[in-house]
Amino acid sequence: MRSLLVLIVVAACSHPASAPSNVASAWKGPEILAAVPADTPYAIAVLDPMPAAVRDQLLAQSGTQIRKALEKAAGREGKGAKLAAVMLHHLEGVPDARWLDAFGFSGDTRFVIYGLSVWPVMRVEVKDRAKVQKLLDEVMTVADVGAIAKRPDDRHIVFMQGEKVSFVVALLDHELVAAMVPGDKLTQLMPVIDGTEKPQQSLRESPVLPSMMAKHRFLSTMILFADFQRGLDAMTGHGHGQYDNLDTMFAGLITPPCEADIGRIVSVMPRVVLGYRKLDEHGFTATMAVEAPASLIKALAKLHTTMPAMPVGTQPLFAMGAAVNLDAALDWMKETTHSLRATPFRCDALASMNHDIDDLASKLDEPLPPMAHGWRGFELVIDDASVMPPGGTGHVLVAADHMADIIHMLLAKLPMTAALQVPATGAAVALPVDQLGVPGIKSAHLALQPTKAALAIGDNSAARATARLSAPDAHAPLMSLSYDLPKVRERFGMFLKDSDLDSFSTMGSTSLALDVGDDGIYVDMVGTWAHGR
Repeated sequence: MRSLLVLIVVAACSHPASAPSNVASAWKGPEILAAVPADTPYAIAVLDPMPAAVRDQLLAQSGTQIRKALEKAAGREGKGAKLAAVMLHHLEGVPDARWLDAFGFSGDTRFVIYGLSVWPVMRVEVKDRAKVQKLLDEVMTVADVGAIAKRPDDRHIVFMQGEKVSFVVALLDHELVAAMVPGDKLTQLMPVIDGTEKPQQSLRESPVLPSMMAKHRFLSTMILFADFQRGLDAMTGHGHGQYDNLDTMFAGLITPPCEADIGRIVSVMPRVVLGYRKLDEHGFTATMAVEAPASLIKALAKLHTTMPAMPVGTQPLFAMGAAVNLDAALDWMKETTHSLRATPFRCDALASMNHDIDDLASKLDEPLPPMAHGWRGFELVIDDASVMPPGGTGHVLVAADHMADIIHMLLAKLPMTAALQVPATGAAVALPVDQLGVPGIKSAHLALQPTKAALAIGDNSAARATARLSAPDAHAPLMSLSYDLPKVRERFGMFLKDSDLDSFSTMGSTSLALDVGDDGIYVDMVGTWAHGR
């Protein structure tokens, strides 16, 4: 798996990313972006409030988790326990869905985390400045950082200055700012941190964010991006950003061989962008876009094959599928590994990848049995399943060039199915489930065509096997996965701790899909909220 990831990352290492869409420069973002330089290498920003129903549900969940974590921490000893006790005191009598208000913020608070070059800064809108000031005072007192902290009262700033790195917390009129900056540049950066000195061009005025949102069809609720090429240029001294002079302390840390190798990797995925395409009281669609060069997109698109679209009826307990031409994938992997072996990594930190690539290339060069060729895709759908009593319903659909021949060969190897006649006409044939000794399964049918096979289990298995086999081909993602979390907890809760899925308690059905688009590699996460079931 590690070697395969390496291949995807470095397969087209000499090609630039696609150019972003043109968006009118008249776009104006929220005021909190006014201090963010347009050339920041990364940012995560909440630009617009999410729908109230979604906000309240997510805040209630996070508030419950935060309260539990603080209660656990407060039961221990040391400064951490004292800090947790301070936070808990502010939460007394406050509903979990209003925990941000308890600390002086709003549920509709905008925030942004970004880089002054690569140095991180966070800005958060403040609702009740007095509450935030009180909390900050109490935290600083309990943490006992008075010996290393300085606080100019005129700007309400606390900073802990070090020789190499300084930490700054600034409570302004409408924002709380936290930053980590080079220690010798603290004085120079204070006007930048407190907002009195603005960047040459801010992210509020720049077309960077609207270009991303238009290109990937994202809502303005939240967006995250990481420009790896900008970050690498800044850290290696080749950047021309306004604040790239802050990165001089990294000079020489990345050797020329490592810079070249990392540059090869970065050129394949110069920027990653995350955002929402849908977010409402019914559910969400969150997407990660890995912007990639045209050569890599074209190569991965050739791996795609057609499969029937997954059934869109009742959300199954679990489902997964793939629409990948295995022969084409193997050929691409062989070509890529051979190319990488010809130009191995020279960076010491990446040297182990050369061994992984050698091992993978050797295995790929081994001849495969004829049965291993011609596979084009599959889908596995488990509608439901139970442990006690054992049982379940679902189906499997598999596509390959010689699927009927493969199934006939497999059936002939089992004594209980050796005499079974399954014609490749699409007609469903009952399997001898009693002889197979599978408890809880009363009905199972198999249907064949020359290039497809469908196996269905449960009520109406005959009709289901026939229907899936005859379903028309469509565009299916390269890979997909879906599951119903409430149903998983209900059916298999005895094997799980309550804490295992606490973070997903608000989520209902969820699906993940990996596919290739015109501008990159996309991972879509589509889900519903548990309360909507």
